[in-house]
Amino acid sequence: MRDSRHFLPLIFADARVPMISLTLPAMLLLLIPAIGTGDAGHENVVKDGEYVGLEKLPNLTPDVQDTKWFHENTLLIRNDEAILDKVPVAVLHGKKTYSASDGGFLTYRAKFTRKDRQNFVSLRLFESGYVMFPADKHDQYTEIKTYAVTFVSNQIQFDGVRYKPNKAETWKLDRLLPLLNIESLEISDVNLPTIVVDSIVVTDYRELIRAANSLESPSCNGGYHYLERPTTVGDFVGGNVKSIRVLRTAPFRPGTKPPTPDEVRQRLKTVWQRKFQVAFCQIAWAEMTFWSVAAVVEFEDGKQSPLITDGVHVALQNYNGNSAFFRLLPAAQ
Repeated sequence: MRDSRHFLPLIFADARVPMISLTLPAMLLLLIPAIGTGDAGHENVVKDGEYVGLEKLPNLTPDVQDTKWFHENTLLIRNDEAILDKVPVAVLHGKKTYSASDGGFLTYRAKFTRKDRQNFVSLRLFESGYVMFPADKHDQYTEIKTYAVTFVSNQIQFDGVRYKPNKAETWKLDRLLPLLNIESLEISDVNLPTIVVDSIVVTDYRELIRAANSLESPSCNGGYHYLERPTTVGDFVGGNVKSIRVLRTAPFRPGTKPPTPDEVRQRLKTVWQRKFQVAFCQIAWAEMTFWSVAAVVEFEDGKQSPLITDGVHVALQNYNGNSAFFRLLPAAQ
């Protein structure tokens, strides 16, 4: 990784991506009216509050047979809108320890509904850590899964897990509560630009690495900017985008076949709608990056900006010509 001890300010002049800083209490005060307590006359499906449930996992430490593994699930509910946060824990001889990686971390946006006298909860994954998904599987971060909900006394049960009322710690509320307004349950394709995949040139990683490196600023010296809130790639690029035109592709993973046009289109659609919060003026991560899609963003006024991605890392120039390199959430930042 490059030396980042000296930071230079980056200025991305787009009114839709404000760079001001807010303290956490101020953020929560702004969120309170938006979360609300429900419309007059509306009966909530479930009572507001915080709930905790244990979801069984296979033994992740087979050398210690007596260890039991769980996801400790925290369910935060406000006006039938919810966040479900799953953290891996191990229990040995009655003592609980939190895992740093094994078991994986998963956070979902959720919503409770009632239809035909039946109760349901819909979930969409939007953050994860230390979790591997099959490369050929559909996009995990746009899929919405729905489960039937039952109530036992003051407890909630769905997908095989029973949740009991349990007041969350302040630090956990501070992290989860703002997510109700930041993340929506559904991701719409309505405002997506047209993704043109009509004349792809298949290339190798070296060419795409050179293309990404060419966007780095020689005077950058490790500068970065922390955005006020998680921001989509589309909002960050700015301008009036007409289309995204794919120029070159490489296999998504070493040793695999080049992606199909549909796979490339889906990858760009997902990247365009995913969020990030830290932008660098040069590549600032140590892990290997297998750049797989190189495209240009085409604006209504004729301008063009490069965009290169592997589905997690992004190198681009925004409408104003500023280069930025970043990892998409939910990757660690």
